[in-house]
Amino acid sequence: MAMSQAANLAEKAMGHHGNAITEQDITNPARDRAKYGDPSGETMKALCWMGKNTVKVESVPKPRVVEDRDVILKVTGSTVCGSDLHLLHGSVIQMEKGDILGHEFCGVIESMGSAVTNHKVGERVVASFQIACGDCMYCKKKLSSQCEKTNSNSTENMMYGGNTAGMFGYSHFTGGFAGGQAEYVRVPCGDVNLLKLPDNVPDEKGLYLSDVLCTSWNCVVDTGVKEGDVVAIWGAGPIGQMCAEYSFTNGASRVIMIDGGPASWRLDFCKEKMPKVETLNYTSLPRTKTVTAALKEMVHGGPDVALECVAGEYAKGWAHYFELMLGMETDTSEIVNEMITSVKNFGRCGITGVYVGYTNHFNIGSLMERGIRLIGNGQAPVHLYWEKLLSMIQNGETDPMQMLSHRVSMDELEIVYDKFNKREDHMQKVAITYTSKSSKEQVQDLIQRIDALENGSAAAMAIQDDLRDADAPQRIVSAVIAKRSFYLKDDDSQSEPHIDILVNNAGCELVKPLGAITPADFASVYDLNVRAALLMTQAILPHLGPRSRIVNLSSVGARCGFANLSVYCSSKAALEGLTRCCAAELGKDGHTVNAVSPGPTQTEMMDNIPKELVAMQKSQTPVENRVGTVGDVAQVVCWLCEEGSRWVSGQVINASGGWTMY
Repeated sequence: MAMSQAANLAEKAMGHHGNAITEQDITNPARDRAKYGDPSGETMKALCWMGKNTVKVESVPKPRVVEDRDVILKVTGSTVCGSDLHLLHGSVIQMEKGDILGHEFCGVIESMGSAVTNHKVGERVVASFQIACGDCMYCKKKLSSQCEKTNSNSTENMMYGGNTAGMFGYSHFTGGFAGGQAEYVRVPCGDVNLLKLPDNVPDEKGLYLSDVLCTSWNCVVDTGVKEGDVVAIWGAGPIGQMCAEYSFTNGASRVIMIDGGPASWRLDFCKEKMPKVETLNYTSLPRTKTVTAALKEMVHGGPDVALECVAGEYAKGWAHYFELMLGMETDTSEIVNEMITSVKNFGRCGITGVYVGYTNHFNIGSLMERGIRLIGNGQAPVHLYWEKLLSMIQNGETDPMQMLSHRVSMDELEIVYDKFNKREDHMQKVAITYTSKSSKEQVQDLIQRIDALENGSAAAMAIQDDLRDADAPQRIVSAVIAKRSFYLKDDDSQSEPHIDILVNNAGCELVKPLGAITPADFASVYDLNVRAALLMTQAILPHLGPRSRIVNLSSVGARCGFANLSVYCSSKAALEGLTRCCAAELGKDGHTVNAVSPGPTQTEMMDNIPKELVAMQKSQTPVENRVGTVGDVAQVVCWLCEEGSRWVSGQVINASGGWTMY
């Protein structure tokens, strides 16, 4: 930490060297609220570095457009990266109290500077973790991580002989840009550093294009993994896991993953996802056997390729431990030396884990004498790979969800950092979920109102997930059953938790003329409006209580023809067909399945319905010539869930104030 603070003072004394085209050191809008904070005075939650091993969720000013190429992004998804731990520990120099962390995020464009013409407000995008200018000699080759014009830090320039690109949430050493573990983030050069996400790629998948997928792919292809290679990977975290997959994608015949200590569980995690991976737990080796010796027993001569996916701050032996502690080196050479001695003669070693400065005891002799190729993979040039990897996600050739182990909220990040740091709770990769302030408040208000009833039911709970993800229904139901199990553990009257009522209300609309509808549009609407209802129903089947109720929310559009709403209306018609079929199958056990078909109802979705259509529907609604309210529809749904509706099943109940009558 003393070195970090000294570096800060030195940088301020020297000053930046003036190559950057975007303003530096805006790591928190609070540094100058009048200049960097939104004029409305609105605040947001953000995770801030508060000192070595301390982070805190703080209320800070929402950012504003500072330069004409800026984009203000409303963050809808972010995550915690293993390299964030280097900031937590103070291993990366020039951190300052209050710096906002996070370099992997996606979101929705809220506002833009006048020079941004290739995006539009409301667009879903993912940000690259590096900030590129778009026109320097590196950017023209899509080598975005080495942009010449977004980081003017003199200390980095002197240490490395040149600058990397600026990076989000990664200290003043890389330009000093506020990160994305926040509700909003300013994206400099937003015309270059954002990639539009298609409708068939949900946030939780698109998010990882920001860093981990591109970094893993770069590690593999830059080190030259080819057909038939045996690849050894040090570190079974998310980067190592995806490097294993991409090694196989690029033709590797075998992949051996090496890890140990408190992180040993990660080997089992990766093995479960990829059974053909081989594992080596270094803490299980006899004291006289080295990792190098073990690998050469597993592979004649050793692996062809070694990939470093750990980092240089973690010492294994006492010598490096004390040298790191005393500031005699910034990084240990132990893992790199293991790689060099483990591979075959003329083998290839790639370093992707973060190394920030200098190391001791480097085995340069083995490197030279045996012809080992040591490759610094560098910060991955995201722009070079993210379009290809996006296509691979869409085609099912790669699935970033295999890394995901936890979903957390912003409010939990302080605990998450602690657990992630300690390798606890089998936390491999997290997805930080975001909701609008209004929806959070509504959910909490509803929970309080339910709890206040004191009617003997279990406590209410909130679960957030993306129902476009095919695995979401099972996660939701598992969470409900787990919570019910907790509350029933002392209740002998019920041996198993069950679900009595399911209301499928998730949905979206699409307003597009027939000729403009794409397959991605179709999938996006049907995945949520139809498939999600089917999968939620399937997920609860093993847990249905006696005489349970299922209610699907449809729309009058299911039986009407509206211009520019063909996908939406047809999806609701499909939902009604699904309702009738489910009623026929489940009726034998006393369960009922019905649909409620509201007319125009005052919700956020109405904002996207053509105004002339809403006005027409109001004028033609016999009951009070108005649109419905949420309460109007809820009354009908509740009746269908009551005992008095037990003889009603397979029906569509019109709740439109008489606008349609059937």
